[in-house]
Amino acid sequence: MGLKKNFIYNTIYQIFTLILPMITVPYISRVLGPEGVGVYSYTNAYAQYFILLGMVGISLYGNRQIAYTKNDKEKMSKEFWNIYALQVITTTLSLILYIVVFVIINNNNKGLYLVQSITILATIFDISWFFIGYEDMKSVVIRNTITKTIGVIAIFIFVKNSNDVIIYALIMSFTMFLGQVIMWKELKGKVYKIKPSLVFMFTHLKPSIVLFISQLAMQVYVLLDRTMLGIMTNDAQVGLYDNSQKTIKLVLALVTSLGTVMLPRMSSLYAEGKIDKFKEMIDKTFSFITFMAIPMSLGLMAISNGFSMWFYGKEFDGIQILLQVGSLLIIAISWSNILGIQIMLPMKLEKQFTISVFVGAIVNFILNIILIPYINSLGTTIASVIAEFSVTIAQLYFLKKIVNIRDILKTLYKPFIAAFIMYLVISFLDMNLGISIIFTLFEVSIGMIIYLTVMFFLKSDVLFLVLNELKRKLRR
Repeated sequence: MGLKKNFIYNTIYQIFTLILPMITVPYISRVLGPEGVGVYSYTNAYAQYFILLGMVGISLYGNRQIAYTKNDKEKMSKEFWNIYALQVITTTLSLILYIVVFVIINNNNKGLYLVQSITILATIFDISWFFIGYEDMKSVVIRNTITKTIGVIAIFIFVKNSNDVIIYALIMSFTMFLGQVIMWKELKGKVYKIKPSLVFMFTHLKPSIVLFISQLAMQVYVLLDRTMLGIMTNDAQVGLYDNSQKTIKLVLALVTSLGTVMLPRMSSLYAEGKIDKFKEMIDKTFSFITFMAIPMSLGLMAISNGFSMWFYGKEFDGIQILLQVGSLLIIAISWSNILGIQIMLPMKLEKQFTISVFVGAIVNFILNIILIPYINSLGTTIASVIAEFSVTIAQLYFLKKIVNIRDILKTLYKPFIAAFIMYLVISFLDMNLGISIIFTLFEVSIGMIIYLTVMFFLKSDVLFLVLNELKRKLRR
């Protein structure tokens, strides 16, 4: 499947995943409340640690190995079955350890922790990394769309009050399990049936562990935030932070969807020695991502007051400032996604990638300890923003011979000027209009028109590239 088709499929899916929470999050926020959302998020964070432990970097490593070997079906099949066999062993061990620690030994929220273990069980069957490396985003998108739709319907049918946290967790866990099992049907015909070799299986362990270490550090300031908030404050603060991060990550997913599609292609280009083409793709990706990330960041910052009041409800008052500060994560993570996932991993700079991520994790941990006791979830949000920009700076340092910082800065000024003008107008509208979904949609529409109009007059290369592509499609 072509790069453009993969990007289109992934973008359509990201838009779909953006729309679904617009339906479920307001409902869940009102039904479960900050405490219910918080306790679900807190227990789920521990399950995510064990998923991470079980996968030992296989999701990134397997993706890359399939991309390297996809033109040789025999070799690709051998890689797939050996990597997957390793995954079964490591995730099973992780599941057993989780059950011992949180279900047998632990005495708090036993039922909820048991339900969360289903997500770890589901990971045993996860082969989405194969389809991403194979550049078959269509299968992944169809799978995710079906299971998420089933999940949404089930939430509205079965989750009725604040005591239904376990039911909510069951729905989330079982839809994930269903999604992983469905993917196996799509594997037929893509690989040969080859018996895994114990020797070859464990040759994949060391390189995947290198990526696991970097993934572990990445997850530290994704999951540790919730863990530290739960320990140092209360479930309500975890709920506020978790909901703000969900909204930010949903917007971010629209930007980083390109990264998921680009990794296999960048890996192939680098493996084939096409360095000039590789660098050309870097420049184009940076320009396109920056074109999207800056207005989305400032746009979310501008609408946060009105949006949060109707979207989350009055029980989540105070989430506005978390959205305003946290919206900067859209820029930081978008850039680190290009530098780390699209450039460093294809170049096999795992060591440097891991160091950059550990820099962010350490910064995040220290700032959390300092800030949480004083400003609760806002402290965690500030820590996350500074940590993510620390990662980006470290990666730019390691890639200074590949990535020209001056060229990156050149891609900034036009989107920033246009987005800042947009921000001023939307902020004024947000302060003066009423609170409803209609007004928020109006603000978003006006913001898009202002941004694109200013970019047109600034003669944005990215905008004209998109417009020319649309003209070419329409002429067909």
